[in-house]
Amino acid sequence: MSYTNAELVRKYISLGNHPGGLQKDYPVTFSGLEEVNLPGHSIIEDTVIVKAIGGGEPTFEEITLGDSAVSLAHEQLVPNSVAVASDSSLGKIYSENADFSIDYTNGKITRIDGGEIAGGSKTALWYHYYTKYNENTDFMVD
Repeated sequence: MSYTNAELVRKYISLGNHPGGLQKDYPVTFSGLEEVNLPGHSIIEDTVIVKAIGGGEPTFEEITLGDSAVSLAHEQLVPNSVAVASDSSLGKIYSENADFSIDYTNGKITRIDGGEIAGGSKTALWYHYYTKYNENTDFMVD
């Protein structure tokens, strides 16, 4: 017979205020070489990713959407930053998850069958992306 279970163990393990110990998209402002304290405890080696929104203006691309995913010029898109229209004058604005889907991590867009975008249509899109920094080159974790 077991004298413990997962729920009992969780009561005695401190992971800060973050269930499961996972913290994503924690905003930090770096100022010179000053140290910044991160939330939680016992950060696992090689698990910290530092990124910043690249450029000031949204990136603009014109692409043709067919039956397969189209790779954009950048990966690591900022969530909810993508706007898609029929042309650069915003003739018709399309809706995410109804007309198209976005793979934010890999920077890919896919037309959704049954949506307003016809196969082979040229579209205009704008988005923001993250610039990713390298540990031990651009920043250090102690």
